[in-house]
Amino acid sequence: MGSSLAKELTGSSCTSTVRFQNKRLRVMERIGEGGFSYVYRVEDTSTGRPYALKRMQYGPDHENESRIKQEVDLLESLRKCKAVVRYEGYKKVVKGGGEGDEGWL
Repeated sequence: MGSSLAKELTGSSCTSTVRFQNKRLRVMERIGEGGFSYVYRVEDTSTGRPYALKRMQYGPDHENESRIKQEVDLLESLRKCKAVVRYEGYKKVVKGGGEGDEGWL
């Protein structure tokens, strides 16, 4: 998953299929956005299980990096205490020069 995924996820809804953490996910719609991120409703194509996939922009000079790390750490801690939330992982996509780097949850 890289910059091609980001290009596919620019509209408010789309029907792309992407790979993340060894799963093939069908992107159903964009369900939220914040100051530096977008959240998409996705579905595992093999099981039909729903997930949320979050795209986070690092920003110029990686200004959001500490906020992204805090969110990843929080989700990791929820995984360890067997909370209701299911956290599949984090992937950083480096686009070169640091200007357009992204994080995916």
